[in-house]
Amino acid sequence: MRDALFVGMRTKELGEFSELCRACGECILYETGGVCPITRCAKGLLNGPCGGMSNGKCEVDPERDCAWYLIYNRLKLITGKA
Repeated sequence: MRDALFVGMRTKELGEFSELCRACGECILYETGGVCPITRCAKGLLNGPCGGMSNGKCEVDPERDCAWYLIYNRLKLITGKA
């Protein structure tokens, strides 16, 4: 098991952070290419996408990238496999 080193990320301005890790103690970032499905997925799904994704965007929040779409593309980039 590997744990995240930092639980947030600077977004727009100094001191404004978005949560990228809930420090749940069950870190799987090493399996998901560094993208946490618990915090990035609006539904917190651990077993893959919900099926409501459209053009890589979340069905709950169309402005948000689907976590599993991000994970798939990151792993594809890392491994060089489709």
